[in-house]
Order: sequence, then structure tokens, then C-alpha cells
Amino acid sequence: MDLLQADMISADLPSETFDAVTAVYSLFHVPHAQHPTVFSNVHRWLKPAGYFLFTYATRDYTGHARFNGTKEFMAHNLFYSHTTPAEMFDQLADARLQVINATERNIGGETFLWVTAQRAC
Repeated sequence: MDLLQADMISADLPSETFDAVTAVYSLFHVPHAQHPTVFSNVHRWLKPAGYFLFTYATRDYTGHARFNGTKEFMAHNLFYSHTTPAEMFDQLADARLQVINATERNIGGETFLWVTAQRAC
């Protein structure tokens, strides 16, 4: 197994290579205007019927339906960005990723939406 560290916006990976792609505690640090690009990239990288697991910030975490700014985390200001879950689900559908499960989970006092989607052929 190889480890690849790359920017999820500009990574140039071969099409239909991966059975699964994960973006845990990372996607919401990318401006939400670029999330459709990430979703399209993931669709291209996944094999047919491949899975995408990611966490998504929501109002429960930022206090806002849509957010594009900084929050303090462990004494540092970090960039966070999200739109509404409904808008994000529409973006996934536009990228031909079908939501299989979306569950809010509170871990360590923080609530994020955990989403599993599958590549539609």
C-alpha cells in the first residue's frame, strides 16, 4: 500500500483507481465553493460502485447554516467552510455520488455529519 499526500482540489490521480476514498476532518477546511470540484474528483477516482466516506461541518459545529471563516481549535484559528447539508447533498448528486448514509455523530464534544456516498455509474 502506498501513502499519497496531495491537495484534494488539484490532485491528478488516475480514473477509476480506488475502491474507497476518505476525507475525515478535512473537507470542511476547503472553501465550500470548491466542494463540487472535490466531489467530481472523487467520482472520477472511484471505481464503479466505489465508496466515499467524509465528515462535514454543519450548524451544530459552527453555529451557522452556511459558514466560511475561522474558528478557534486548540488555541489556533483554523479555516472552516460548509454549506447546508441539503445543498451539499445536491452537490454530491450533481457529481453522481449517491448518499448511502448521513449521520450526525458527537465525538469528543464535537458534532459533525458523517456521510457515506457511493459512485453512481
